[in-house]
Amino acid sequence: MKNVLVVIPAIKKSAVIPDQLIKKLNGITLIQRAINTAKEITERILIITDSEEISLIANRNGIEFYYDATLILNSGNILSKVNKIIDKKSEENIIIYRANTPLVNSEVLQRAYMKFLENKTYVLASVKKLDEQLLKCENNNLVKVGSNYFKELKAFYIFNKLHFSNKYK
Repeated sequence: MKNVLVVIPAIKKSAVIPDQLIKKLNGITLIQRAINTAKEITERILIITDSEEISLIANRNGIEFYYDATLILNSGNILSKVNKIIDKKSEENIIIYRANTPLVNSEVLQRAYMKFLENKTYVLASVKKLDEQLLKCENNNLVKVGSNYFKELKAFYIFNKLHFSNKYK
């Protein structure tokens, strides 16, 4: 894929399981799986990390990395912080791919990217359809509001940094 940069956030201190990105799953670490998946899509990969160990893994794989031991990324700031870090990169389209989602493979990312290209003015986020009903209380009775809802999975985001920068700086 052309004009795309895959950014892999690999923040050790915010991991749910200590050292989860460097633990092996079927013989391969989660960070290595993410690198391998990204390499199937593009040669342009950037790992953003707070870990010297993950920086070393990136270096051994010939992957560019951004290291900041004080870096904090979370669901509320990941898009804006990544956008600031990649500001000088030449690629316009950015895929943020989380290393702790090994079931999201390159085929899923490529399909999502093709969908994103249909309208680059939006941020495309990974979601899951919920088969739940939403209810509200109306006159002391529960009333069905609807049942067609989606939950954000946070496995990946795709955005065009030019459109994103104009809206969210």
